[in-house]
Amino acid sequence: MVTKSGPDQLYVQPGLGGGVFSATASTIIGIGPQACDLAVGLFNGDTRPDIALLECGGMGVRVFLNMGGGNFSAPLNTPTRQGMSAPVSMAAADFNLDGRLDLVVLNGGPAISGHVSVLLGNGNGTFGNIATVSVPSDYASVASGDVDGDGLPDMLIGPASGVTSISFGLLLNDNGTTLKPPQLFAAPMGHKSGLHTLAVGDVTGDGKADFVYSAAANDAVLFRNQSR
Repeated sequence: MVTKSGPDQLYVQPGLGGGVFSATASTIIGIGPQACDLAVGLFNGDTRPDIALLECGGMGVRVFLNMGGGNFSAPLNTPTRQGMSAPVSMAAADFNLDGRLDLVVLNGGPAISGHVSVLLGNGNGTFGNIATVSVPSDYASVASGDVDGDGLPDMLIGPASGVTSISFGLLLNDNGTTLKPPQLFAAPMGHKSGLHTLAVGDVTGDGKADFVYSAAANDAVLFRNQSR
């Protein structure tokens, strides 16, 4: 389990099994004062999960490599800022199926045209930018899943929590080389209040990736995948 505490610290609490965690946590210093999103994965190809942190309002992604024994490396930095927009959310996925974990970062801001950037993993905790796709303003969350069933992870973006007329954007993976322009679709009537959380997964068990979001009206809304 990983939790942020304070402006510049991250706690890692080891699991003891059975849903129980150690009361003693490792502390990672130097994460940056504006860290707001994280992903855990094998970013350098070994068997120890590493931590990627997104600096919202800052310059980009910081990766802390797991050295074992609750110890982590100094951060490896990859910039993601695009013009006036700033990073606001990210998702980890093997975008081009090369066996190396990649990151997709959503850059945006109020009334600012946003961008979704694909950062291909180099296999050592650093990344290279291969594609940037423009998206409408006021989007603030991104999630990953294979929506069209071609075996490649697609991206779904959702609006900022203060936006009351919710629409979502689906960016299909174009053969592992780029993302297609977003297909926008609206939330159902009665469920257009501010977004809190967005997730992609096969909720219905039919082998197709659905997505779920929670809204300010204290409800969870399921979009069932009816493709194929």
